[in-house]
Amino acid sequence: MAVLASQLKELDLTGCLQIRSSALENISRLPQLEELYLGFCTQLVTDDLHMLQRCPKLKTIDLTYSIPLTHALIDLLLRIDSLEKVIF
Repeated sequence: MAVLASQLKELDLTGCLQIRSSALENISRLPQLEELYLGFCTQLVTDDLHMLQRCPKLKTIDLTYSIPLTHALIDLLLRIDSLEKVIF
């Protein structure tokens, strides 16, 4: 199972209301992750996303109706070097 998870490129958790920082900590250990969908994950806060800086290949993140757009969120997302697309 760990071998399969390490090859995961896309993860869609849209609508998972129980997603919190502990889940994102585990997600940040997926070295091949390119796309992460967290739309409608309403328990998340901006600080939870800092762990995603550890995802070296993350290109797309969907935060639709999850986290309000703030300067702090923009600053955090700009620190994810590989990020190309953010969906709000």
